[in-house]
Amino acid sequence: MASTGKSTAIYIQVLLALALVLLLAACVAGRGSNGLGLLVVSTPTTQTPLQCGLVYAVQTGDTCFAIANQASMDTKQFLTINPNLVCDHLFVGEWVCIKAN
Repeated sequence: MASTGKSTAIYIQVLLALALVLLLAACVAGRGSNGLGLLVVSTPTTQTPLQCGLVYAVQTGDTCFAIANQASMDTKQFLTINPNLVCDHLFVGEWVCIKAN
């Protein structure tokens, strides 16, 4: 019976090792996919990137809304041409785009 207990322990260790290998394989397969191991293929866009045609240096008291209004655009348009802008943290001298080509 001692050998049966030993073989059961070895069997459990092999199963645990296999489970670990499968788990790691699933994690690696999930990279660059949807997390389920299924590859997600996106269709590339052919949109031309916006290029800034005119910039403005932020002044004391400026807000995104005020700059957008001054440039005759709504805030959504302004943020579209300034995608990395954080309106809550504008700083004096920061360059923002006010006209895109």
